[in-house]
Amino acid sequence: MSIIAGFLLPHPACAIPQVGKGDEDLIFKTVSSMKKVANRIAELKPDTIVMISAHAEAYSDYFQISDGDVAIGSLAKYDAYDITFRNYYDREFVKNLCNHCQVEGISAGIDAENHHYLDHGTMIPLYFINQKYRAYNLVRMGVSGLPLIDHYKLGEAIKNVSNKLNRRVVVVASGDLSHCLNGDAPYGFNPIGEKYDARFNKLLTNGNFIDLFSFNEELLEDSKQCCHRVMTVMAGTFDKTSVSPTLLSYEGQLGTGFSVAQFETKESDNSRAFGEIYLDKELVSIAKKIEKEDKYVSLARSAIETFVKTGKKLKLPPNLPPEMLEWEKGVFITIREKNSLRGCLGSAKCMSKNVATEIVTNAMKAATEDPRFNPISEGDLPYLNICVSVVTGLMEVKSVTDLDPKCYGLVVELGSKHATLLPGLSTVHTAAEQLALAKRKAGIMQDDKCRLYRFAVENH
Repeated sequence: MSIIAGFLLPHPACAIPQVGKGDEDLIFKTVSSMKKVANRIAELKPDTIVMISAHAEAYSDYFQISDGDVAIGSLAKYDAYDITFRNYYDREFVKNLCNHCQVEGISAGIDAENHHYLDHGTMIPLYFINQKYRAYNLVRMGVSGLPLIDHYKLGEAIKNVSNKLNRRVVVVASGDLSHCLNGDAPYGFNPIGEKYDARFNKLLTNGNFIDLFSFNEELLEDSKQCCHRVMTVMAGTFDKTSVSPTLLSYEGQLGTGFSVAQFETKESDNSRAFGEIYLDKELVSIAKKIEKEDKYVSLARSAIETFVKTGKKLKLPPNLPPEMLEWEKGVFITIREKNSLRGCLGSAKCMSKNVATEIVTNAMKAATEDPRFNPISEGDLPYLNICVSVVTGLMEVKSVTDLDPKCYGLVVELGSKHATLLPGLSTVHTAAEQLALAKRKAGIMQDDKCRLYRFAVENH
């Protein structure tokens, strides 16, 4: 046996009567659908339930898989002290999954900090499931900051281990849709939330999981959702398999989108190898972009490839434009891989003798020294999308009123503390937000006065 079904479940605490105290009636459809899912899981009688929770331990570059014999939890923080959880982990499954991930080069395992106490993203779905079925062992994991394709590959690994162990496995992805559907929502109202939910519910209805990769980062960030990555892991468990998708319900009147969906597996279908399809499209897309790259981006790419492959710094090639050898300007290198940020380093002030040398130096650093990411490897090179931002018009300003995060980057300085933000960040919408973020990044207290510099960029 293998994956027999998968379910997307939300995790509103108020769905539980002891917590909602009547508010559960406001999301009647959601509660009813979660009960239907619990009944269906009881009918399927899985040996193992794999829980992918948006609120389990999460790291930027690693998937944490829970280890140990028993997972425990309670809803005491919601004043529901009598609701407790005690589930046994499927240790054999966890061991095999970790080994498989190591062989396949998937950054996942049990080695990071491990909290045995269950998160609410796990407990709320289990509350409904455990009322109807308890004859299963649990596998629990979180998501990461890695690209979506890595989440899909983790799902493929889950499928392969299920086949190897001949388990009857049900996958549960615990996540909510947008948290900004009205003024009472956790993040206030943003119309982009409705846009995200409509697109996401469409793929829940048609089962066309390749669409998961088409959501841009701004939409994922601004919609304040927590379901996309868990759903992508679950989609990977259905790789090369046809499914029967059903969107059981959707509600958003509390300001957060709650979708309940089920996917029952059918026969093998190689046309649904969505991970392979996505990667093939990425290679074609990057190849077309490389053909159109100007001297700035071409130089940065060559610098990255040379350093990753040989460990040596690229020597400047002949026939560079004169301005690249004459200008002394700051340069930032932004690297994206498979639609996710993979590195961004640079300086608003030129630290080298010219722009060309600055590009080579900062390209190497962005590829290998950004502390947020693992260094780029040779296997990553074909998927890199590179942007070179040349700093122009660096000038000191006196007030936040002189800032505009869409047009200008920002440098803040106070003594030895400093930080730089590029313009056009998707998470920054106002000058006040830009200044606050820059101060946090620099370790400067929000009330402290500091020197402000704004700059524009010429993007290549």
